[in-house]
Amino acid sequence: MKDSPRLWSLVAQLDSNEPKERLDAAYRLGSERDQRAIPHLIRVLRNHDESPMVRGQVAESLKSYRKKKTIKALVDCSGDASAEVRFWCVFSLGTFVRRRKTPLVVVRALEDRLGDTDSPDDRGNWWPVGLEALAMLQRYKKSRFPIEQVFKQTILRVMREPLNHSHRWRWADCYWDDALAGSLPEGRMLYETALRQIREAGFEPISFH
Repeated sequence: MKDSPRLWSLVAQLDSNEPKERLDAAYRLGSERDQRAIPHLIRVLRNHDESPMVRGQVAESLKSYRKKKTIKALVDCSGDASAEVRFWCVFSLGTFVRRRKTPLVVVRALEDRLGDTDSPDDRGNWWPVGLEALAMLQRYKKSRFPIEQVFKQTILRVMREPLNHSHRWRWADCYWDDALAGSLPEGRMLYETALRQIREAGFEPISFH
């Protein structure tokens, strides 16, 4: 395999004394897609002395590496003490979900997080881990739980009453599909009405602040 100075430079940067440099390396290694980076990323993900921000970025970057050892690390860390780490493990595990032939260990790990009400607060304005797990599972048709029904009911509730569900709005906005309302025109009208309600209340829809 051809050597890659850039790859090894980024791997070395994972051990920088500067948190921002470690975060940058974790982010950039997600786009390298060089499997030689996997053990180094997993090492950082499992390192509880590392900051949740860096570990969360590593978890997000691991979605680019579709290997069994990647799944195992993400599953193991999906129950981490840090909501930041749990959230991004759930997000990355979602890339392994298919209507059929989804690894059962992935399904069970996501199901285990459905009741997780904590939200990451280190990067961006995100939503509860459990909502992310619900969104990731809604493509899977063989869950032990009525995921599709719960997902639809939850997201419609937010769209119909956005001011009463501000902590869920960004999630709903991210995963909304007009077809969920029954028809595309009805869905578009529901979405635009929700935006208008938010703006008339003096908030910006992108952040609800």
